[in-house]
Amino acid sequence: MPAPSPAHLAHCNEHMLGLSMSRAAELSLVEQGPGRAVTRARVTPAVTGGHGGLDGTALYALLDYTAFLAVVTALDDAESAATHGASFTLTDAAPAGAELELTATLERRGRHVAFLSVRAAWVADGGERTIAFASVTKSVMPMTQRTRPRTPPSVGG
Repeated sequence: MPAPSPAHLAHCNEHMLGLSMSRAAELSLVEQGPGRAVTRARVTPAVTGGHGGLDGTALYALLDYTAFLAVVTALDDAESAATHGASFTLTDAAPAGAELELTATLERRGRHVAFLSVRAAWVADGGERTIAFASVTKSVMPMTQRTRPRTPPSVGG
């Protein structure tokens, strides 16, 4: 399985953890190894919904970000990955202030696609309660394809 250089891995991790949703949920990387990543997040006021608990959209982002932190361990420096399919199953709610642990596992990596599973749990008092599962499919592509400038479609013609 390909692997990134330490410098490239650090750059990718820094980028994901620096995204606005990551910062809003205080996302941190706890563990990362070949095909695996574990993150921690907190249900801050910035990621709560009208019901006072974790907003589903924020949870979807955290699940996807953790999936990327797992798949990047199986990419070389010239590759990138982008989500092109995901399925989310919410099994419980997490209240404001809750600490979450998200675990992503690379199930299979082919030349052009990677399949990952992710689990999110509410961690409290030495126990945990699963709040969501995700199945994430990522397209694997050359970094040059991922970063090339795109021309917007013409309007009206």
